[in-house]
Amino acid sequence: MAYPFASQAPTPLETLQLLRAPSGQLSADGQLRELMQERRRHHQSSNGGLWYLSPALMQSLGHLDGMEGLVIADPAAATWLQLRFGGQISPTSLATDSLDQMALALPAAAVAAAPIRMRRAADGVKPMSSKEP
Repeated sequence: MAYPFASQAPTPLETLQLLRAPSGQLSADGQLRELMQERRRHHQSSNGGLWYLSPALMQSLGHLDGMEGLVIADPAAATWLQLRFGGQISPTSLATDSLDQMALALPAAAVAAAPIRMRRAADGVKPMSSKEP
């Protein structure tokens, strides 16, 4: 069949898994970012079978405000990631070419927490900010 209005045939949709969670539940601690980088190196691919959907991207795709998502190619990996991070899994049909264009960005790196020092006080041990002497 000829596609007179397109230079290429449409990309077929694939059945993938979408892991949805409130913003920050998947990405806030930086572990999802590290996992995605590791999978990309291991699979020697640009996506590693994982695509991160930021809250803005989720909203543009018609999902609720304040949600982030992870599209996962392997159903077994989806189950493991749900156990690891929480959230809800649902099947979705998407073109991986489209995901490669819009969802290859990694989640933001985790913000380093300020160190907590302890000091002795007459009433016991209590945390002290790193700014105090």
